[in-house]
Amino acid sequence: MIPFPEAKRVIYKTNPIVELICEFRFPRILKINENEPVEFQERIRTKYPINKITSGHQGQVTIEMSNNTVDAPLPRFSHSEEKIKNHQFFSADNTLMVNLNSTSLSIATQKYEKWEKFSPQINEVLGIFVDIYKPAFYERIGLKYVDAIQKSKLNLNNKTPWGKLVKPHTAGYFANKELAQFVKNYMSTVEIDIDEGAVAQIRTFLAHVTDMKKTIPVGPSEIAFIIISDLFFLRKDLENAAKSVDYLHSVAYRLLRSIITDKLHNAMGLQKYDNTNTTAKNVYRRIRTKYAVYKNQHKF
Repeated sequence: MIPFPEAKRVIYKTNPIVELICEFRFPRILKINENEPVEFQERIRTKYPINKITSGHQGQVTIEMSNNTVDAPLPRFSHSEEKIKNHQFFSADNTLMVNLNSTSLSIATQKYEKWEKFSPQINEVLGIFVDIYKPAFYERIGLKYVDAIQKSKLNLNNKTPWGKLVKPHTAGYFANKELAQFVKNYMSTVEIDIDEGAVAQIRTFLAHVTDMKKTIPVGPSEIAFIIISDLFFLRKDLENAAKSVDYLHSVAYRLLRSIITDKLHNAMGLQKYDNTNTTAKNVYRRIRTKYAVYKNQHKF
């Protein structure tokens, strides 16, 4: 049973999503680090023509339990870091990014409109990756939503209490009229089990923002309410990947509506949700037109 109430999907005129990331983690594939992903780039280069290579570090924690509680009563703890190479591929307008390294593949967008447009991008890139690298299975499949609630973008008075915009179980001290005015900082983290073995990690906090694409605000800033929803499955077979991602997406909006109030929901502006892909609709129209012409030419 999904712990969040059912909610009718809508498209917000003022979309709070500043970034959406779909990530697939898999057992290490050494040739991704050892060889440049030339074939992978060639097959996605039309849509992702810009390539960058960055280096990073991946940490690993090891805890060894001892059977001899006399000589070594405490477990041994060690931490190591491994250098990884990230191959990044960007769309021409920089709104879509694919990141590939030896243990993960991610597809991200900073201009999310609706699932029916983003989901095909995920499936296309994932299909190419599987065809070339053939991972054994996925250790983790996740969708991470980063939402930023900015009062100025919603024509809300800056003095509107956050307790009026987010529900009490999320608002915490903001939900208390007497204490809310004295709150200087806020951060909350919670992990919730979802049906089908999925998990949701939810972080909410206040942050000064100017441009959500910048990690350090520059110039005049505004305090925004940030919601980071990381929904994921652990250990999934290849054939269940697309279904798992779709399921996580189906939970995501219900999660958001369980956090925000009707006041905030309405302030973001509602549009009727159209769950069809525009390209698919155009194809259907062309097929229907051709069939009508064929029918007129071949009357029985």
